[in-house]
Amino acid sequence: MTLVDDFTEYLHRRRRAAVTIRKRRAVVTKLLTEIDPYTVTLFELDEWVHENWKADESVNASVSALRGFFRWLHQSGRRRDNPAAELETVHVERRPARIADDVAIVTAVSVADIKTQTMILLGAECGLRRHEIAKVHTDDIEAGEWLHVIGKNRKHRVMHLTPELQDLISRLGTGYIFPGGTDGHLHPNTVYERIRRTVGVNAHALRHRAGTTVYEGTGHDLRVAQEFLGHSSPEMTARYVHVTRRDLTRASAAARLAA
Repeated sequence: MTLVDDFTEYLHRRRRAAVTIRKRRAVVTKLLTEIDPYTVTLFELDEWVHENWKADESVNASVSALRGFFRWLHQSGRRRDNPAAELETVHVERRPARIADDVAIVTAVSVADIKTQTMILLGAECGLRRHEIAKVHTDDIEAGEWLHVIGKNRKHRVMHLTPELQDLISRLGTGYIFPGGTDGHLHPNTVYERIRRTVGVNAHALRHRAGTTVYEGTGHDLRVAQEFLGHSSPEMTARYVHVTRRDLTRASAAARLAA
């Protein structure tokens, strides 16, 4: 086995997500064709990263891959030091994420085929990511109304299916509800394209809608929203729950001196 194969096996043992493994393997494979991993220095790594990637997000993704690779190389005894330990990411100015509009969602559902309707509602009502939508299986459904989801980093959560979703899923047969050629189910990119084409936004905008609606509907309970979205920390959840016009109106009323 090659060094990159050994590293990939390590990532699998750590239960890293498939997309994470694929991206890290690609970065390390490129590195190993150009640089000796046993002699490269911190400054050479930094130079290599910025020569090969220009976009801030791509720089940070490659830095994350190299940190993981050289940490493994060091901890496994293959290298005595870790030159990537102080490899720095770049600051990314975060733009406000888009949130799907309820009118657009309802309009899209009214004209979509049954499978696309189900995809849209799994995103807008349950907050599922596109890869989670693609892998929904009837074996994951308990008592017809509870959906068990394995999300990022193998985190398990249970979602309650609305009556509309229960009805749609019951009409899609057994097994993967979106069968396809990727391990038996549709590829997540296909889910992305269907939602984008039908609603005009991507599945993540539906997830933002779901998280924000749950946050508002539970009296701004961040803990419930965190569990609903399957996040490891409330800080991550805070990025998903948008401050709406209704929130700002209430804030204005609270701050009003005449009140």
